Amino acid sequence: MAGHPVGSYVRLRLTGVPCELVQHWNPTRPLLVGGLGQGEQRMGVLRLRFKRHRWFPKTLKTRDPLVLSVGWRRFQTLPVYALEDHNRRLRSLKYTPQHCHCLAAAYAPLAPPNTGVVAIQASAAGPVPPATWRIAATAVVLEQEAELRVVKKLKLVGAPINVAKHSAFVGGMFTSQLEAARFEGAAVTTVSGIRGTIKKAIRAGVNGVPDGGVRITFEDKPLLSDIVFLRAWVAVDIPKLYNVMTNLLAPTVKPANAVAVFRKGHDKQQQEEGQQQQAAMPALQAVPQQQQQAAAAAGQGSGFAPSANFAGARPGYVFKMGGLGLGYYKDQGPLHPAAASAAAIGMAAAAAATAAAIGLGSNNQVKPQQQLVSKPAAVGTVG
Repeated sequence: MAGHPVGSYVRLRLTGVPCELVQHWNPTRPLLVGGLGQGEQRMGVLRLRFKRHRWFPKTLKTRDPLVLSVGWRRFQTLPVYALEDHNRRLRSLKYTPQHCHCLAAAYAPLAPPNTGVVAIQASAAGPVPPATWRIAATAVVLEQEAELRVVKKLKLVGAPINVAKHSAFVGGMFTSQLEAARFEGAAVTTVSGIRGTIKKAIRAGVNGVPDGGVRITFEDKPLLSDIVFLRAWVAVDIPKLYNVMTNLLAPTVKPANAVAVFRKGHDKQQQEEGQQQQAAMPALQAVPQQQQQAAAAAGQGSGFAPSANFAGARPGYVFKMGGLGLGYYKDQGPLHPAAASAAAIGMAAAAAATAAAIGLGSNNQVKPQQQLVSKPAAVGTVG
């Protein structure tokens, strides 16, 4: 079966598309079109080799929402993190490890093994993305399992109520008879090291046992002052949350204004420098205004109009940087050397008057005037 050659234009007809996709369509944004295999449309539990990104500043917590990008799909789910023990048991973790891999169980569409996964926090993929965000974690699909058993430690404590030889009625370990019945046959131990086994859950009121009491047989006679411990493993439920990200169905929103993430140890210094610059801005803005006002007052009779920017051509004037500052100067055309020296002397005098009006006059500004005055004599002698 021959397909279309590379570089040819084809016409696609999409059915069942929401109307919001057409209303908020952005032609400048490319739309990728792909296909899914027959096995990728079924839902199940993915087993991932998961690692938090080293540049992500926070620790990821189990059951916190994450947006996973797996193949063609991008969805929100609640992963559960775990570590595999030597006996193949998956022990639940509350947080991701600092600098090593862990296992993650997520309810999602089944993907083939060795598929790359990128995870970001749900806030970074929302309708209003923040100004700064980072990749939260990376992962690889290990296998597809419809039923993945993740367990966590459970430690229950009870106290003997009635002791008869090697048997004892223990209360306070469970809350109901139904809960106690689930642990029949579990191994227990006391503080003194006597091992035992839970035989049967007792109804409330039998031999003065409260609701949730059990009958336990021990290897030796326990004491009423003993404390009974039950160490067990309980299965952790994997949340079945699958929320497809539909950002193309919403209007395009610019990133929210957020403060940039400063490096540790430099944020305080940068904030102080920014505050100092903001405090100095009014004084810096007032100096050019005073200079322009003084230059305008000094240049009223010399054919000068101060201007910070070029505002178009003016007949008889030239826009340049001169002795009175930036602005429009009267165009005098080509000058004779003697006339040019006289004009330079006049400009220097006007500049000195401007500096005196601003309050910046000093002995350093008198020397250039003396040099300019002495130059015409030398020019006249050579001429």
